[in-house]
Amino acid sequence: MAHLRNGLRAAVAGAVFATALVVAAPPAQAACIHARVGQVMTICAQDLSLRRDCDSKAWTGFLYRGDRFRVDADYGDWVWGWSYRHNRHGCVQDGWFM
Repeated sequence: MAHLRNGLRAAVAGAVFATALVVAAPPAQAACIHARVGQVMTICAQDLSLRRDCDSKAWTGFLYRGDRFRVDADYGDWVWGWSYRHNRHGCVQDGWFM
């Protein structure tokens, strides 16, 4: 009988511990979305290059997850706007916002 109680206690403790792990797990990463012109958006990507213009490969810096970017114009795969991190206008690839 004592072995049965100890086994039951161990099973209950294991279930409580497993439940605590599930509750304490961080939420799943939200999917990145496309930019909305006129909105201040948050960067979803781990890092994203800020380019001088949308036709050039010349970059002026990087934006990181959580940085803010005001979207002023949409050029298909690229958006033009204001980087609050670098205090300048630039172009970034669209689809990396939340």
